[in-house]
Amino acid sequence: LNQNFRSRSEVLDFVNFVFENLMSREFGGIAYDDREKLVVGADYQGACPAEVYVLDLARDKSEETQAPEKVVYEAEFVARAIEQNLAETQVTDRETGELRSARPEDIAVLFSSFTSRAPIYEEAISARGIPCAFSAEAAFFETTEILVMRSLLAVIDNPRQDIPLIAVLRSPLFLFTADELAAIRIAMPKAEFYDALCASSLPAAKAFLAELESCRAYAPDFTVAELIAMLYTKTGAKGIFEALDHGEARRENLQKFYQLALRFEQNGSRGLFAFLQYLEQLEKEAGDAAEPAGNAVKLMSVHKSK
Repeated sequence: LNQNFRSRSEVLDFVNFVFENLMSREFGGIAYDDREKLVVGADYQGACPAEVYVLDLARDKSEETQAPEKVVYEAEFVARAIEQNLAETQVTDRETGELRSARPEDIAVLFSSFTSRAPIYEEAISARGIPCAFSAEAAFFETTEILVMRSLLAVIDNPRQDIPLIAVLRSPLFLFTADELAAIRIAMPKAEFYDALCASSLPAAKAFLAELESCRAYAPDFTVAELIAMLYTKTGAKGIFEALDHGEARRENLQKFYQLALRFEQNGSRGLFAFLQYLEQLEKEAGDAAEPAGNAVKLMSVHKSK
């Protein structure tokens, strides 16, 4: 399973270098040796070095003007790098297998926090005459606050789903630490995570389960919109996410999520499971519409790139 067919050897060599220096039995519980290393499984033509850039965002004391905001500075740096790559870089053409000059469609910019950053990057890249495209609608479903609320609804519908459950526990709403999650798992390594959580003696686990059972008791009698409104109140979700970076946009996203529940029910639909399926369909439609047409730089989230 350590063979990787998606990445070039230059990328895997870099990942291995970082992990070798970070991971050990004492730190992380894993010795990153030859059994753990990623091995290249695909053959690509042409060199494609992995590079790391460290940007100095400190204000120059000799300058009278204020240094640009971090994300603006980064966007301008990336736009210059794209411009340079288009002028200098050779890539392997998928159809012919021959080397050719890079085109905008060969380039992607991946974000962890997509909604707030993508428009700034689009402006910086477009200012240099380079076409780029992204879908704000698709980005909505990949923001932290919406991923967390969807996971929470999924767990209320069915707590025996390890990935949504752990996502909720790790979220800003409940703040379980990696050590706490590891302790829960180690106690019952072969059980479903929900069973391990129920068996845990950690005070945080007991408090979460009590909160979860309370929400599950209300779910059958509430509309989805009513349930979401209750969750916002019980967890303090709006205030918590508003306190993070780009808080106002996050609060607006949570309000939009509530409006989606109202729209779902106005169409005559009912039920939490049906609403989760409705969200999946909306996300798929937004994702299909997000594919940039023609020769353009792709702006997308790390999640979408997978």
